[in-house]
Amino acid sequence: MNIAIDKCRNIVNEVLLKWGFPEKDALVMLDNMTEAELSGKKSHGFTNLFWYKDVVAGKYGPLNKNGAEPSTAKETKISLVINGQEKTGYVVMQYAMDQSLQKVKDLGFISTALTRTAPTIGFIGSFAKRAAKEGYIFICFSGAGNSTSPYGVTKKMVGTNPIAIGIPTGGVPIILDMATAATTYANLLRSKTLGLPISENVGIDASGNLTNSPDAVLDGGSLIPFGGYKGSGISIMVELLAGALTDSKLGPNNIPYWGTFFILLDPTLFQDRNEFHKEVITYRDQLKNSPKRPGFEDVYLPGEKSQRVYEETLKTGVINIDDNFFDRLKKIAF
Repeated sequence: MNIAIDKCRNIVNEVLLKWGFPEKDALVMLDNMTEAELSGKKSHGFTNLFWYKDVVAGKYGPLNKNGAEPSTAKETKISLVINGQEKTGYVVMQYAMDQSLQKVKDLGFISTALTRTAPTIGFIGSFAKRAAKEGYIFICFSGAGNSTSPYGVTKKMVGTNPIAIGIPTGGVPIILDMATAATTYANLLRSKTLGLPISENVGIDASGNLTNSPDAVLDGGSLIPFGGYKGSGISIMVELLAGALTDSKLGPNNIPYWGTFFILLDPTLFQDRNEFHKEVITYRDQLKNSPKRPGFEDVYLPGEKSQRVYEETLKTGVINIDDNFFDRLKKIAF
């Protein structure tokens, strides 16, 4: 069904407050979910609440809703370590971005690690877009709970482990935001909830056989990385960067925190800003105007489809939600 964005936001905000989040934190979470929803990223939009209820219930480890705020635990001229104080990752990442965007102005480079962070930092594309709009290249590696088996094994040793990159253009940035698993865990849960099969070649059952049954994946099976052994390699590297640098979940080490590591880089360290933008835009246009393979009417840059959905949704002020969304939400929230 179609519903006004503001009406949906009000209901979701009510749920977050009912769960005990303070108003300022609920707003951070709500804004991130809204941007995901507007961008067509349903897995990280409002339906993410059906998974997040388990975080609130403590299934994924400690969650500090009203205690100590995130703080800077360690700092150098070019680095920050942010102690999340077991706050939700939405809030910790927002704090880390605020601190990093201020600090990067000094030398044009900052690397930031998030530790002691409860799930999840949410829609990473939102943070990539923010950094790129302020003129910085953004590169982020984020860990998640064990849900995915590396290539050739059946044991869950990595998370869906998203990677995000934002490139400034002086206008609409180019944003890559993708899980290194063949699909997101949120998409898996959404398929189960809606009684739909998952896509082919994204999950295995307990015996290691490919399956499109979300129940089989959740009952002893696992997701698998995209792209065979190459995607698996990227997933493992994200696990190492997001986990080992942040004293967070790394394989089966049982640490409940979901680590994140990101870099902000000012392109003017290497290139005149206008020239950099010009080269990026020239390449974009060349790619868009390249000869198309049979069956292809257009070629999309990373994040381009999401940006189009975002702009169109803002114009209408309306989003599409599953018909039984609010009935299901009431059952878990009130």
